[in-house]
Amino acid sequence: MSGPTHPPYQPPVRVVFAPYNHSEVQDTLRAVVKEFGRPGERWRYRSPDLEENENNVWQLDFYFANPHDAIIFGLKYQR
Repeated sequence: MSGPTHPPYQPPVRVVFAPYNHSEVQDTLRAVVKEFGRPGERWRYRSPDLEENENNVWQLDFYFANPHDAIIFGLKYQR
């Protein structure tokens, strides 16, 4: 995810939604956008490609360009 036009990103901070709840996922994404802005240069997220995923569990990996943002995110949004 880094390259000539993208800053290097820190290791991901994983958030697990167990059991999966669409509203909780959306609420979390809205809160992160409110605090850190829209995904792009400062932060990104994606669902990890896991071969063995439990039923009714959703995981998202959040990547931050600034390690301080990753720490704040981890403290506020870890479940």
